[in-house]
Amino acid sequence: MENRPDSDLDLRKQIAADAAEPEAPPSIFLRAGQFFLVPLGIVVACVAVYLFFQYMVSEPGSPKDLIGEIRTGGAVARKHAAHQLVRVIIDQSRRGQIDRSLVDPVISVFQELPASEAPTDPITSGLVGEGPAMRAILARCLALLGDADKAVPVLLKALKEERNPETMAAYMDALGGLRAPESAEALINLLDHPSTVVRKYAAFNLAVVAAPKPRQGKGESPAQSDPTAKPEPPAVPAAIPHLQRKLKDPREEVRWNAALGLAVFLADPSGKEVLFQMLDRATLEKVIGSDKKEAHVAELVKHAMRQACLAASCLRDASFKDALRRLDKDPDSDVRAAARMALETLAKS
Repeated sequence: MENRPDSDLDLRKQIAADAAEPEAPPSIFLRAGQFFLVPLGIVVACVAVYLFFQYMVSEPGSPKDLIGEIRTGGAVARKHAAHQLVRVIIDQSRRGQIDRSLVDPVISVFQELPASEAPTDPITSGLVGEGPAMRAILARCLALLGDADKAVPVLLKALKEERNPETMAAYMDALGGLRAPESAEALINLLDHPSTVVRKYAAFNLAVVAAPKPRQGKGESPAQSDPTAKPEPPAVPAAIPHLQRKLKDPREEVRWNAALGLAVFLADPSGKEVLFQMLDRATLEKVIGSDKKEAHVAELVKHAMRQACLAASCLRDASFKDALRRLDKDPDSDVRAAARMALETLAKS
């Protein structure tokens, strides 16, 4: 056989020789590192996670300390401090002891934060999650503090500058919580926003701010007050036709919020047919379940049905009775209870 140069021959020989040579044993330092340092790293990581979660569930500090942490802390500390501040103010509200001196500092730190906050830093996202923007959390604080004169202009300016739909929704909820009729124009302008999230929050909160100022107990809607009392006129009558127009919105969620807002806050029956659809579990499950990204279909269906029961009771319309009676066999006990309460209200009307 003719001898010919084989370019791979030497390489194969070298590989075989290398394979035949015994591997050098690891040094004492390497063995020590493998035996001690790797488990030590695991322990340190576990302790760090434990300490983080202990920090997350710890009792909140003073409001002023938390505001200082929001200003100067790291990514995790700032987000945690903002959530803790909400907890503190909610507790003050429950005790009827809102500290009004917090309004100016919260507004100040709110204004220091950027609009359209970027997504959470990937380094900390595993710990704090994407969650709401910092400004969205502080907007809730402003709503709880209840100083509409100071907070509403700040929130309206922020709403105009914001581009994140979820953060815009938080601002609109805060304006609704403050019962700010002066925000009606901004909310009307957002009823045709490209984002479904923005449109549905604009519709519901427009109804809230357009409602008559409540004379009854805190948290009770005007439509739930004494049916024999003379109804108060809406604070923003011009909002009603805009809400009626959204009953034809291409997205169901917007139509639902418009119908609920009209019924609960304005005692307007224009969305009656939409409310009947919301009392039908099969319809809701089909619509909500069609969103592949939605992981909480059962809870959302329950919430929508309970709100529709409330709306039916606010309208005091006897034509809802059959639909409410059918819910006596609904698989969710909360829905059954809401339907029974609505039927009791209708029976007294």
